[in-house]
Amino acid sequence: MKKLLLLLLISGVVIGYSCKKKDNSSGNPTPFAYKSLSATDTLLAINALTHIVADVAGDGLTYSWESSDLDGNNYGTIIGSGNDVQWSVCHSSRFKVSCTITDKYSNSDKKTVYIHTF
Repeated sequence: MKKLLLLLLISGVVIGYSCKKKDNSSGNPTPFAYKSLSATDTLLAINALTHIVADVAGDGLTYSWESSDLDGNNYGTIIGSGNDVQWSVCHSSRFKVSCTITDKYSNSDKKTVYIHTF
């Protein structure tokens, strides 16, 4: 009887160990993929706000936002940080809002959305 209990105990330990979920934190990186940059509204009244969202996957992401008119003059106000911000401007023109995203492995990409204010 003792041998049977010992055999069952050993079998239980072996089965329990083999059924454990594997830990994937060993360093398999999430592939960097900057899918899109989109604005809720691309035709916007002066001083109105639009949400701009970067759809991206990766590890340790940093976001660098900038906005300008089409001549490259810095205009507009970016409110917030990360992948979801708001943007507004106080005069009528065409603008571009860009976001450069870099992951912790130095992969980087930049996308731009164009907005016209009236």
